[in-house]
Amino acid sequence: MSGAVLVTGASGFVGTALLPELLATGRRVVALTRRAGTPLPTGVEERAGDPIETLDDAGWRAALDGIDTVLHLAAIAHIGPGVSEDRYDAVNHRAVAAMATAARASGLRRIVFLSSIRAQCGAVSAREETETAPEQPTDPYGRAKLAAEQALAGSGVAHVILRPVLIVGDEPKGNLALLLRLARTGLPLPFGGLSARRSMVSRADVVAALIQAIDDEQMTGRRFILADTEAMTLGEAVAALRCGLGLPPRLFAVPEGVLALPFRLIGRDDLWQRIGGALVARPDGLAALGFTPRLRAAEALRVLANRHGR
Repeated sequence: MSGAVLVTGASGFVGTALLPELLATGRRVVALTRRAGTPLPTGVEERAGDPIETLDDAGWRAALDGIDTVLHLAAIAHIGPGVSEDRYDAVNHRAVAAMATAARASGLRRIVFLSSIRAQCGAVSAREETETAPEQPTDPYGRAKLAAEQALAGSGVAHVILRPVLIVGDEPKGNLALLLRLARTGLPLPFGGLSARRSMVSRADVVAALIQAIDDEQMTGRRFILADTEAMTLGEAVAALRCGLGLPPRLFAVPEGVLALPFRLIGRDDLWQRIGGALVARPDGLAALGFTPRLRAAEALRVLANRHGR
C-alpha cells in the first residue's frame, strides 16, 4: 500500500464520496482546501492553502510535502457561457501543469487526474468514443482538460488519467437535476420515441476507479474512460428515475425535431444536445483490467431519485 494521499477538490461532488472510502483503506488522507475549517470526515487531515490557480512552485511544493500520491479532482466543472476560456485554462490546465512540475521536483510517486470525456469530444458525438479515438474537444472546458492531460504526460511524473462521462450521484446538478425535476412531476413526458443514447457512470464507480488507480501499475501512464457498459436513452433515464420515485414511466413519443425546437428558438440548442443528443463511450481499458462496477448507472439513477426526489 502506498503512503499519504492528497486529495484536491475534496469537498466537491466526487471528493465527498471519495474521502470515506480512502480512509477505509487505511491510508493517511490529506485534503487540500481553500479555507481552514472545511468540513471533512474524522481522520482526514486538512491542509489549507490558496486557490490552486494562484499557487506558485513554492506553494505547490508546500502542499505536496510528505505526500506520496495526489488525486486531483479540483476543477471548474460548470460548462457554459458564464466562464471565460482563460478561467477554464487557469484552473483546469495551468494549475495542473504547475502541480506536475512541483511534483517532479518533490519526487511524488503518482498523480491520478480526474479529467473528462469532454477532453476528447463535444457534448454529442456521432462516433462511439473509445480510448483510442483522436481527441477533438469542442469547447474551452474540454480544451483545458486535454491541455492538462498533455502537461501531465510531458511532466515525467507517473500518472493515471480518468475520463468520466456524466456522473450520477447524490446532490444532482445541471442536466441531471433538470431530469429529476421533470421525473418528479409525474406528468406524461414526450421522450418515448428518442433513440439517441448517452453514457453515464455512477459516482461509486468513479470512486472505485480512483482508488484502484493509486497502486495499479497496469494503469500507469494511461487514459481510461469511465462509463457504464450500457448507455441509456433519455426515456430510459427518466423511467429509471421514476422507478426510484415509485412512479410509472408515463412516456409517449414525439418527433425529435419538435422537442428540439423550443431550445433552438431561445438560442440554446447546446442545452438540447446535452440532454437529447448521443454520446456513447466504452470503458474498454478498465474492463480489460477486470474492473468490476459497484453500481450500474441505471440503478444509481433509481437510488438518486429515491433519496432526493420526494
